[in-house]
Amino acid sequence: MITKKIEIGQEIPSFKVKMEKKTYKQYNKLAKEINPMHLSKLYVHNRLGYDDILIAGNFLFSFVPKWIIDWIDGNINALSSITIKFENPVYPNDEIIFNGKIIDIKQEDKRKVVYCEYQVEKINNERVMSGTVNLSFSK
Repeated sequence: MITKKIEIGQEIPSFKVKMEKKTYKQYNKLAKEINPMHLSKLYVHNRLGYDDILIAGNFLFSFVPKWIIDWIDGNINALSSITIKFENPVYPNDEIIFNGKIIDIKQEDKRKVVYCEYQVEKINNERVMSGTVNLSFSK
């Protein structure tokens, strides 16, 4: 059940996060990361032409459900699906901002289904990823 008022066109409160290099290194250690794109600055610069190591997509993705679940007051069971499209690289120490809005609301059986779309940009407005989130609430 959702306790807050929601409407089509409503903005989801934005969420800003900095990709702290120290935190990302700890994540890579825990995830047993082996991809040189996420570990070796020399590799990504010489082989791929990037300025720094790339933040892994699964690390970036992990912030989407956290952002949405915080918005819906911790109702983790309402989260029914998330899609994601990676558009540009994110580097350590980049700040990214999550923005989204409700695009549709439907009554399906005994549930209210909320369809959202979102985009994530660096503070320079470069889009880095986008996608959809579907939520399903009991009446």
